[in-house]
Amino acid sequence: MPNGGVIINDAKQISGAGAMNLGTGFNSVQLSDDWVDGVIGAMENSTNQKAKALFKTLDEAPSITKIITAVDKSTGEIVITKLNPF
Repeated sequence: MPNGGVIINDAKQISGAGAMNLGTGFNSVQLSDDWVDGVIGAMENSTNQKAKALFKTLDEAPSITKIITAVDKSTGEIVITKLNPF
């Protein structure tokens, strides 16, 4: 973002019940604040240089905005939702 903030966007499919499912990892729900912190921490210790560079960008970002973009394959509808901190 122009102010140096970062947007994390996750793509999902909308289920038949109209829901989106978030996975788990780093002992928390995907895209939760704890999950984002866990992913960023893993990047810091990665042997992959691109991950290390991304860690620096995320670590120094003044803000991180989390968004889910979901597609309903049955209707073709696309829903974009900004997540509140959780």
